[in-house]
Amino acid sequence: MKRIYFIAALTLSLCVSCKKEPVPGGGGVVPTDTVSFSQILNGDFECWEGSGKELEPCHWNSYMSADGTGLAIMAGKAQQVDSSSDVRPGSEGRYSVCVYARSVLGVVANGNLTTGRVFMGSTSVQSKDNYNFTACRLPDFNQQLTTKPDAIRFWAKFDCPDAAQCARMSAIIHDDYNYRDPEVDEEASHAVGMAVLEFTAKSGGWYCYTVPFEYVNPTIQPKYILISFTTNREAGKGSGKDRLYLDDVELLYAVQKR
Repeated sequence: MKRIYFIAALTLSLCVSCKKEPVPGGGGVVPTDTVSFSQILNGDFECWEGSGKELEPCHWNSYMSADGTGLAIMAGKAQQVDSSSDVRPGSEGRYSVCVYARSVLGVVANGNLTTGRVFMGSTSVQSKDNYNFTACRLPDFNQQLTTKPDAIRFWAKFDCPDAAQCARMSAIIHDDYNYRDPEVDEEASHAVGMAVLEFTAKSGGWYCYTVPFEYVNPTIQPKYILISFTTNREAGKGSGKDRLYLDDVELLYAVQKR
């Protein structure tokens, strides 16, 4: 069980007051009325647990709390996330999260942050045996979600030497199954909806992104959401200087229930 040092006042079910205004980054209009829908736990990254080289944001995980096998887990358990006072414009909070890559003997381990758990099954960073997954029976390594949001919105600041390099965000709503990302073929039938975005550093600074969900199996009852952020869309690519700052990850809903 993780030890919590600072607890933000954030619960699974939040009351979202929607104002009629354009959604930053596209996606139409946020409707009026006040509705109560499930929200991302610690999406503002104000709550942190652990200390020193074991520090991670509450309800989010990286390499320090990973599972794995043999040399992969022994070599891979290194801190690659940290709290930052560099927050998005207009933020009422004090912290964001910095997800960073590292390079060891020329091999790049991408920065990685997930609501699930990191699994390291191979010392080859590009192996399919390395992935993030929802651990349905381990509360520290999953986020429950039984609603169907219309989009996911987050703020990001991406610093990297290559202007063409893409960071990646994926959000997968799925049923009661230990879903993994990157997914394998047999998992397709367990996915309810997906939102994926690859984005560059642009000209530096903070940007707000809104990504709509595509509901691929709308008749399946949602149980969990697996969100993952990485400093590069390809495993083992980029540089040890890559830094991805994230703040205020949230789900957006229309008034109409699905």
